[in-house]
Amino acid sequence: MNDWTNKLKVALESTFLMPFDASQHTLDGEEHYTCCPHNEDDMYFSVTVFIHNQIRLLVEIEPQKFGRDIINEMSQADVQKRKCFFSYIQMLKSQGGKVQFKVNNENIVNEEDWPTVWKSFSCKITKVPVEFYSATGEFNLVCEWMQHGVSLILSLLTIDDRSISSDLFPAEGEGTRHQVLSVRYERNPINRCLCLYKKGYNCSVCGTNLYEKYGAIGRDFIEVHHTTPVSMMGDDYKLDIDRDLVPLCPNCHAMIHRKTPPYTVEQLVSFWEEQNYGVGLAAEPFVEYNEVCNVIIGVVKKESIADFKTGQANLYYFGKKFPSKYNIKNIQYFAPYFEGGVRGYYDVISVRTARKAEIINNFDSPEQDMRIILDLGAYHHISDTPKQIKLASYTQAFISLSELLEK
Repeated sequence: MNDWTNKLKVALESTFLMPFDASQHTLDGEEHYTCCPHNEDDMYFSVTVFIHNQIRLLVEIEPQKFGRDIINEMSQADVQKRKCFFSYIQMLKSQGGKVQFKVNNENIVNEEDWPTVWKSFSCKITKVPVEFYSATGEFNLVCEWMQHGVSLILSLLTIDDRSISSDLFPAEGEGTRHQVLSVRYERNPINRCLCLYKKGYNCSVCGTNLYEKYGAIGRDFIEVHHTTPVSMMGDDYKLDIDRDLVPLCPNCHAMIHRKTPPYTVEQLVSFWEEQNYGVGLAAEPFVEYNEVCNVIIGVVKKESIADFKTGQANLYYFGKKFPSKYNIKNIQYFAPYFEGGVRGYYDVISVRTARKAEIINNFDSPEQDMRIILDLGAYHHISDTPKQIKLASYTQAFISLSELLEK
């Protein structure tokens, strides 16, 4: 077996927890790699991936010779499966893929086009241009889009996400045309991909991005947590990605499972805030921009509280997500929020942007990690008792100086 076909087989079986067959052939001097769920009766589907002229990646998906049962099952996909299928297509498009999915030789672009009777289907995914600088890079590209092709079709098939069907690993000589393709919830790459496509790779509790923290080895690395434990999912449970899945870093994921049933994400956020900011924070929706607002309030992390408490701080920087509704030009004052509230405010000398690496010594951050920075001037103490102010998204608020002084 060609080395790449063996590696593709191993990668797919590790990802989908089911046996796969892999093969390779040469056409017009280009290597084509084909994979399909293991079966001896040509009754599932195949995915072929190849790179044309070193610049165009193509993925071709079609039913196998006796794939009538698979075609029927795909045609009967319920609303939730169709939603997942079209969401996956949107994700592939966001990654530069052009997707053409046909049923009965007609293009299907949305749920309204879904025909009742399917006689055939085909799918072609094209990505141009593609870049790779080594054989390893080329293999990784082929493997990634091979997995995408398999995931796209599995999104329409019967998936028992709680256990692996033993029928997929039959004893020698056994087999059935009614085998069920099964993967577990916690390893379902379709759910995982869609969760991360919608919610990103930052931890939902502490905000950690492992690429920012560890560089290249942390790229696209994050765990996905089920807010409803898998053990509590009954036979009829319909998983909703927006409701049931959240990205968590390994540390927060381990902490959330320190008890049974697990802590909620909201509870863990509260614990984390208490430890890092010294107080749990209350939040309200982002406020609409108001011309009179000239004081921005920001939460101060524990390690920086001492400087702000004594009025010695000279700089404050925000996280990645600065509200677009806040008018930066109107910022005249900054009020630090720590240990339960605000005790005073600083004059703002200037507002600028810089990479996080320029703010924190020995911190390696990507070029696009730009932060808004406030250079601070004189400090004005207004109260020994913290003034409690609700914050938007737990981190900021934008109010007028008179409103702050009146609280």
